[in-house]
Amino acid sequence: MSCTARPGSTPAEVIENNFGFLLVAHQLDTDWRADLTTMLDMTDQDDYWGRIEAERRRLRVELDRVNTMFRYGSIDEDQFATDIASIQQQLSSLPKRDDQERYKTRAIEAGETLVTFAESWRDASVQKQGEIVRFLLQRGGLAWDHETRRIVGLHPYREFLPGLTLALMPNGWHEVIGWLWATGIEKPFWLA
Repeated sequence: MSCTARPGSTPAEVIENNFGFLLVAHQLDTDWRADLTTMLDMTDQDDYWGRIEAERRRLRVELDRVNTMFRYGSIDEDQFATDIASIQQQLSSLPKRDDQERYKTRAIEAGETLVTFAESWRDASVQKQGEIVRFLLQRGGLAWDHETRRIVGLHPYREFLPGLTLALMPNGWHEVIGWLWATGIEKPFWLA
């Protein structure tokens, strides 16, 4: 991915290289399949599903708010379309109870992919490394701290979240509504 950002910003290759370091340094261990299955079974608890449903309600209220703002002329059509698409994407990424078994299967397959990508990262070209990042993370799914020059947040596609959580959580990362955040990073205001 070539960087077309402002002067003084961090080139995409530097950020992608940092992501590769995370991927390689925090690989899943040999028992990852059993650990992942246990972790996913724990997500069947009511607390987990309660948080998911609360987030679903919050997003539906936000959808109503954006519709009302557009109806009364507070936002233009472009902003309306952007906001609606973002909210609908967030809604569609939330897990549903019916999907749990399929999700477990996909999460294990995604774990296999993570292992393969981690093993092949060093030999991959810069272009291939960029493709790996885009394959694992949602658009805009990487938060970079320019001061510390490190990745502080990741928003992987849903099926990669459990594997990345399993790999990064022992190193202080934590999950907040589909994002993984580094130690000391709280839920950002734009996820509120």
